[in-house]
Amino acid sequence: MAFAHSQNSRDVRHDLETHLRAVAGLAAQYAGKFAAADLGYWAGLWHDLGKFHPAFQAYLANPVGARGPDHKRAGAILASKYANSLAFLIAGHHGGLQDREALKGWLRGKPGDTASEEALAIARSEVSGVEPVCSPCFPP
Repeated sequence: MAFAHSQNSRDVRHDLETHLRAVAGLAAQYAGKFAAADLGYWAGLWHDLGKFHPAFQAYLANPVGARGPDHKRAGAILASKYANSLAFLIAGHHGGLQDREALKGWLRGKPGDTASEEALAIARSEVSGVEPVCSPCFPP
């Protein structure tokens, strides 16, 4: 089981899949007011996919240790396959939005950095329905 956060003050840890689905539900509800419930759902589901990476899980277990890989890039990479606007949202959910060129460079990452792809592989194996079954899924 992967976790979304380190232990809180009551020594409770939040399951990552539960967190992702809860955020997806809330985001769909809020975005539904703008006729964008599907986009909200996927943005919420994908926003923390990088937390599946073992190095990020190790960081959550020992927050004074190494920080772990970027937890946003994996979900933003996945979003960029379906709706670029969601990649912007996910990339900016801690720290603000980037311009298009900065986002493209950030999505590519550093040469040899495979953490995002590793996190996506784990997420695909652990979270049923992590990718939409459609083509195309969203309007351009």
